[in-house]
Amino acid sequence: MVEKKISVSLLLENRFFKELLENYMKENLSHTVEVLDNWEDAEIIILGYNYIASPGSEIFNILDKNKKLLIIDYDFEEEELIVLINLLPIKGVIYKDTPLNQLEKCLKVVSNGEIWIKRTTFEKLIKSNLAISSLTPKEMLVVYYLLEGLTNKEIGRKMGITEQTVKHHINSILKKINKRHRIDIVLNFYRFKKLLKLMLQKESLLAHV
Repeated sequence: MVEKKISVSLLLENRFFKELLENYMKENLSHTVEVLDNWEDAEIIILGYNYIASPGSEIFNILDKNKKLLIIDYDFEEEELIVLINLLPIKGVIYKDTPLNQLEKCLKVVSNGEIWIKRTTFEKLIKSNLAISSLTPKEMLVVYYLLEGLTNKEIGRKMGITEQTVKHHINSILKKINKRHRIDIVLNFYRFKKLLKLMLQKESLLAHV
């Protein structure tokens, strides 16, 4: 019986890197992988963060279609990857030190519904009780306001909630990212501010922003 090919689409902002990866898969993995131009027909989508955070990206259409997402790790710290996995339903990470000959195995693992991340990252996810979960819309809004430099009192006023409820949201966020201090939220999320804003738009919370 002929094994069904894994359909993959590349949505990367770096055209040179996209062509290199696409050519490699076509030349070396054609027996198991099919590269498609139309992401809607693909099972797995390989994404770059700059594409995700760009205003013209189709990330929310992709999320609505329940596609399996692989993120390219250009220069993320491990803590930043944990945050990104917490924001989006990412099924795997192609690390900058991942050998090309491991790509086929990575795609097969994700295609089978498993997670492809480094053991250390996985252990931190389990320890922090993240388990590829998501921040709630209100938690995302609190993070956004923290990145804007607002105090708890100011956040509460904007969201129409008490200062104590703001503190509750902050404690919940800290638990999810396995940190203890308010400044850690800013340090962990600052590079994802554009993505947070897009996600708030998706949740119709832009009026608050």
